[in-house]
Amino acid sequence: MNKRLKIKPQGDNIPKALDIILILSLAAALLLPVYYYQLLPDSIPTHFNLRGSVDSYGSKATILLIPVLLIVMATAIRLLQNYPHIFSYPFEITEQNAEYQYKMAQRFIAVINICVVLLMMGIEIIIIRSALGNYSSMDIVFVLSFVALVFVAMIIYFIKAKKHP
Repeated sequence: MNKRLKIKPQGDNIPKALDIILILSLAAALLLPVYYYQLLPDSIPTHFNLRGSVDSYGSKATILLIPVLLIVMATAIRLLQNYPHIFSYPFEITEQNAEYQYKMAQRFIAVINICVVLLMMGIEIIIIRSALGNYSSMDIVFVLSFVALVFVAMIIYFIKAKKHP
């Protein structure tokens, strides 16, 4: 196994801003189902088919599982960002490019983490709206836009990472 340099990229304000966005997103993802919980019927949608139709129902308590799982997942991913030397890279890591590649990878992982939290929050919104009888076919556009955002983030990362291979 190739031993990589264990360096900490020089700080700037972008990681701090991404951490703040992540924390605010997690707070919103937690508060949303808590706020609507009393308004929800005892049985809520828990799964949608490819056409956006509900095909499974469960207890309204399941809506509280999403933010709990998100907090665990997002925290684990955030902690992983502290170890960029263990990531897989599309380029060889050298002394000359290590700091840049590590910084870019950390930012990429942070953006993906935020996108996943926002995507899951969108799913929470769809579940809540559907349970309250306000489901719209446009809700699926919201979810698909965050999936597209992940691919855009990947493209941007690979373009920027290639500048300093």
